[in-house]
Amino acid sequence: MRLAEELFSALVHEPRSALQLTSSQAMARDAIARALHPGAVIVFAANPGTGRSTVLRRVAQEHDGMLLGMREFMDRLSVRRPGAIEQTLVEIVEDALEASDLVLVDDLHLITGITAREFYRLGGLIEAALEPLVSGAIAASKRLVFGVAGFEAAPDAILRRAEQVQLGELGPEGYSVICRAGLGSAARAIEFEHLHRFAPALDGHDLRNACAALSGSQPVTTQEMRAYLEVQHLTSNVDLAEVEPVDWKALKGIDDVIEA
Repeated sequence: MRLAEELFSALVHEPRSALQLTSSQAMARDAIARALHPGAVIVFAANPGTGRSTVLRRVAQEHDGMLLGMREFMDRLSVRRPGAIEQTLVEIVEDALEASDLVLVDDLHLITGITAREFYRLGGLIEAALEPLVSGAIAASKRLVFGVAGFEAAPDAILRRAEQVQLGELGPEGYSVICRAGLGSAARAIEFEHLHRFAPALDGHDLRNACAALSGSQPVTTQEMRAYLEVQHLTSNVDLAEVEPVDWKALKGIDDVIEA
């Protein structure tokens, strides 16, 4: 598969509609905002589907920034040779820096995930390409924010200069915000604390898919949500906090087990 096609196949675009921020997302937004001094470089890490793009979009809106995603990268790469990854990235960021003092680059890990692979013949070139870009932005008092799935995906040319901000998992509040946005009043019967205990590792994509599948119910119940998640194999084991304590002495044959 060509590099451009591989990048494109990995894209997951966040919905463009404005969502209410959860408290953890609002804290991340505020942490980024506090760090936006002239010459700032920020790496914002969050797992896919937890609201990284939503937070970056809100920061761009509130601080007159320019947000670049993989759509902009792919549009530029499509008119070049597929291997021109580093040059294309630098060009779109440089063009954005000419137009704005604040540039936010989302999903950088999709690019570094390609350039870090063993088969990629220009491995390491991205560090050389980003070094003057980042240094020049700092010298010009510009501000750069890079969104990644994990800090390890940020090249050293960025990370060693950056302030790090991390977004946690969704939690029950995040489940509630996403489901209420997708179902409206039909989500009123869902017990989100219970749902989170039952399936604590869901991301925004999982929840939006569940809402779309159950949108015909009025209202959607917790049991309907659970049933859908079980069919989709999105549940986890019972939370240990909900398991009754066990007296080892009461277990028959435990001495034989220990001896074995």
